[in-house]
Amino acid sequence: TLADKVYRLKRESALLGLILCFAISNTTIKGQKIAFKQGVTEELKATDMMRWIGLMNNIQAYAREIVNNEIIFS
Repeated sequence: TLADKVYRLKRESALLGLILCFAISNTTIKGQKIAFKQGVTEELKATDMMRWIGLMNNIQAYAREIVNNEIIFS
């Protein structure tokens, strides 16, 4: 019935929302850990903003790739 389809769609949407929230959170945490390990600090941000931005963009892309492979595409 239509009511069953709507219920199923809502349930699946909620599950996808939870997976997305988990993936975003996990990406942020992984990015912070990688930045720490690579020595990307607030001091670098204060002294060489453009270098810091470039490094953080690379780190975020790498963290997203890891999370996508571990959570989204597995």
